[in-house]
Amino acid sequence: MLQNQTVTNARFLFMNNGEQKIFFQHCLYDALIKLMREKSFSDISISSLCNTAGVSRMTYYRSYTCKEDILMQHLEECFHKYLEQLTSFGKPTFYDIADTFFHFWQGEEQVFLSAVIKSGLSSQLVDSFCNYLEEIYSLIDFGQPIESFVKSFLAGGLYKMLVDWIKEGGTTPVESMASFLANGSKVLAEL
Repeated sequence: MLQNQTVTNARFLFMNNGEQKIFFQHCLYDALIKLMREKSFSDISISSLCNTAGVSRMTYYRSYTCKEDILMQHLEECFHKYLEQLTSFGKPTFYDIADTFFHFWQGEEQVFLSAVIKSGLSSQLVDSFCNYLEEIYSLIDFGQPIESFVKSFLAGGLYKMLVDWIKEGGTTPVESMASFLANGSKVLAEL
């Protein structure tokens, strides 16, 4: 099994069904990212994914109907972790939200987004991304109600900034990215 942490047979035997399911989902996610680095997404078969993950096809189909479900589940987990980080601010500023956002997507999650972008799947994630940003907007006091089209505009811009930043290897400092976003948002809010 391709899990980051080694699980001994004895420990695995004592996992309940829910823990085993989560463990297998992580194995499938790790295997999918590994395979996405090696070949195109469309060339990854369910059989090769299961073989790489060390799980049966039946185990795969208990959790997922298609490979995209694995990516969408991981994206959802990412946003829940990100929102947990934001709640530590109480009332975050737009800069806090932007700075935390880009720091969050560095490291391990940068690997996830890089694999998604390389496979040409980033456009499939944008709708979910925009929906999750609705929760983030609820944390910001804009001083006035923001129209849904403006929210969509901001979400699309943030998503494109993130994708371009990942494509360049994340070399622009996070603080600069956060400043670009915070200053750009202030300008838009004044329009």
